[in-house]
Amino acid sequence: KPKLPGHEESYNPPKEYVPTEEEKAGWALLPPEERPGYVPQAFDCLRHVPLYGDFIKERFERCLDLYLCPRVRKKRMFIDPKTLVPKLPKPQDLQPFPQTLAMRFSGHTGCVRCISPHPSGQWLASASDDGSVRLWEVATGRCSAKWKLGEPVTSVGWCPNPALQLLAAAVGKRVVLVLSGLGGEEVESAARAACKVPAAAAAGEQQQQ
Repeated sequence: KPKLPGHEESYNPPKEYVPTEEEKAGWALLPPEERPGYVPQAFDCLRHVPLYGDFIKERFERCLDLYLCPRVRKKRMFIDPKTLVPKLPKPQDLQPFPQTLAMRFSGHTGCVRCISPHPSGQWLASASDDGSVRLWEVATGRCSAKWKLGEPVTSVGWCPNPALQLLAAAVGKRVVLVLSGLGGEEVESAARAACKVPAAAAAGEQQQQ
């Protein structure tokens, strides 16, 4: 780490820092490597300070170093343009749908317009143009229940309240609430009470298969 400048580097240092003529003559007799690098001098003001004596010499040496410095030899690389193109998979491998039939849910005679999975993932409700809503067991593909609504059903969905296992079906210009029969007697009673449907009427609408 270089030494910080002190009083001797000042343009007007104290007299004790300014060498005498005898000291200058003694330094001149020393070998160049033992001579002091800087000899303090005193000037009356900054306008009397001369230009740095070794400015041109140091600038020339710096330019000479840059000119004679060793160059880095860059090797030219030969790259085949074909290797830069990424290898893309085949289009048939990018298909987002399965190619193998694992399970078939058979029963609707018309076009299926909507399906709605149960939040538990165990059941699946479907709506069709044949005027029916069916409840399927996902694991086996078995139709657990079927409701005939008389007109094409365009949409079906589950009630967001888990305490009410209800299905809402869009039939024409009407929305029909269907008791799914899931969750046991307590859940079914709560759903029936929410819909204000008598127990006898609800039992007559549901057909088990």
